[in-house]
Amino acid sequence: MSWGLLGKLLPSISFNTNKSEVRTSSYCNLAMSIFKYLAYHQQENGAIFDSNIQSTLNGQYHHTNFSLSGLLMYLLTSDEAYCTRSYNALKYFVEVPLHDKAGGIDFNNFPILILYALINNTELEIDSSLIKLVEHYIENMSNHASLVKGTTYGNNFVALRAVNQLLRYNLLGRQEDIDTSERLMEATLKWQLNDGVFYDFPREFNDPQGIPSLTYHSKITLMVLLYGLLSKENHIINRAIKGLEVLTALMAEDGEAFYYGRTNNALYGYACGIFAFRLAANFIECNSLKDVFGQCEDSLFNYCSGNMNSDGHLSIVPNRLEKERCGFDNYMYVTVYNAFTMTMLLLSSIVEKSACSIHNHNCSPEASYFAESGFMVYKGKKLSTAFGLKGHNYYQQYKLDPRFSCCTPLFLKFNGHDILPTIPFSAPVSSKRKYQSFPVKFVSRLKKVFNEFRSWGYLDNFNPLHAGFLPYIETTNEWLMPLCVDAVTISNDNKFQKIYVQGRFVAIKRKGFIPALLFICNFLTNKINVPVEKLQNMMIKMTDSFFEREILIHDNFIHFKDKIKRSCSDRICFGLRTYSDALIKVENAQLIFKKTGCGFLFLLDNNEVLRSSKQLCSSKGMTTYWDFIADNHKDKLENIDGETILQHTLILFDENNDLKKIRTKFDAVFV
Repeated sequence: MSWGLLGKLLPSISFNTNKSEVRTSSYCNLAMSIFKYLAYHQQENGAIFDSNIQSTLNGQYHHTNFSLSGLLMYLLTSDEAYCTRSYNALKYFVEVPLHDKAGGIDFNNFPILILYALINNTELEIDSSLIKLVEHYIENMSNHASLVKGTTYGNNFVALRAVNQLLRYNLLGRQEDIDTSERLMEATLKWQLNDGVFYDFPREFNDPQGIPSLTYHSKITLMVLLYGLLSKENHIINRAIKGLEVLTALMAEDGEAFYYGRTNNALYGYACGIFAFRLAANFIECNSLKDVFGQCEDSLFNYCSGNMNSDGHLSIVPNRLEKERCGFDNYMYVTVYNAFTMTMLLLSSIVEKSACSIHNHNCSPEASYFAESGFMVYKGKKLSTAFGLKGHNYYQQYKLDPRFSCCTPLFLKFNGHDILPTIPFSAPVSSKRKYQSFPVKFVSRLKKVFNEFRSWGYLDNFNPLHAGFLPYIETTNEWLMPLCVDAVTISNDNKFQKIYVQGRFVAIKRKGFIPALLFICNFLTNKINVPVEKLQNMMIKMTDSFFEREILIHDNFIHFKDKIKRSCSDRICFGLRTYSDALIKVENAQLIFKKTGCGFLFLLDNNEVLRSSKQLCSSKGMTTYWDFIADNHKDKLENIDGETILQHTLILFDENNDLKKIRTKFDAVFV
């Protein structure tokens, strides 16, 4: 069968014209399950209702992706019910006033442009009303993303609009579209760091000691690849290939790949990665790279499809806490991310998959360091992990989001088992809250007001320390956190992979007059104009106090050695994060963690005791943050010229290993 103008727009891509083969593929089967889920929530007027937040989300992009997917289903099955639902969803979206679509218009343009390419020159008859609706929309297409200084849309919006304008030029031949697309893509290519990672914010980044926002690397890479294929510009395609090569290095063997940035392990990133790898493997001629890209595509699909729910939809992050809206950012919605993923799966399914040879795992450890983005990835025979070794240095933009904390493991695998949750950033939201009586809510609010005067409540849920594996200094009113990295050195010998980091502490005002004043201003901000952001920035300041960290990675353990300058009145503390659903004991200066199939010993420093623990939420599930403090630290911690040296070790083991033997083996290797 023909895929309309889409095949002509991408002549270098081989499309699968066997409908039966496409229809029975795993991608198409999963997409059909998602379509049934969304169709169940489609209302008579064509709107798709998100039951999690009780809204049709008119400003989002699920209606247009549902419409494109419905058309693809119709082309594959000839079932007119798909075409009817497609038309109804698109008609509903088009009739929504433009001002209600702010922020999502560029995301909607892409599926409508692809839909237009498909309905032209197809072998099946398409309802004329659908064709007219699409043609009218494209001829009058609006855009929001721009390069104008001060706009709030991220770089990924600009990359997407560049593709949209190029598509419209190829469809309608308007010169202003090609001019705009070239200008936007030229800017997009400047947002790729030298190590291959694309960043999403800010527009310009010139800070060698920090990193920008790397959240949308997968999406921008896909857009750059599509632009290169559409424009037939090999230098642009090569930039996208470089971005995909980075993604292969960052990816864990089980397919976990997006453990960094704002929302970790988001379904959106996996959907973009799957389509990008499918296109790239189809296009390139290098057989070894085809194999790698094909295997990475399979790993991404297996990881995200493993989070399928009984009603057919995929969890937007693996934690399955969508009703609590916990562990992911508030701009993410079940219907929206599933509709987009469905589209990416169907588009991937009509591109011919390149045959892959069986992958032979390299038994020798591999370490990759990406100096500009700060990622260091270690993949050994048993242990694999990744670190973000640079602080983001954008506290004014992201405040104190712990997911940007440096020098902490981002993922940790041992013998095929997932050991570590992603970095948590929010406490569980009680689903019972909306059912509470007014007196209960009033008392709860009073307690919150009282506590806010005692300490900065923002830190309860957005605290860099929640990343764990970090030392910090506690003074009367401040926390000093190791968040700013000045230098990184990577080396290895026959025993260890070594990481050396030097940086400065950032002081966070955790209680006192300013936090109390900030709370009052936050309360009044809807009534009068108050300098909330200025006060927030006063809570955070860089210090001249330095820290040094050495990390030694072995195939059975990770050792942390921290050198900290402190005054005698300071309290030295250390944090740790674990999954909550595991057997955990703290005894004899060690924490014992056991989960199905694996576990670890965490060796504490001399005289450290557990002070507190709290439950938080991460993208992979409920997380416990453990806070340790040195007991009688003034007398018992080792001091050298006003410095404190802390040492902690994470020793991994299989479920059946004897803990004493594990400890003995570690002592022998470490000595």
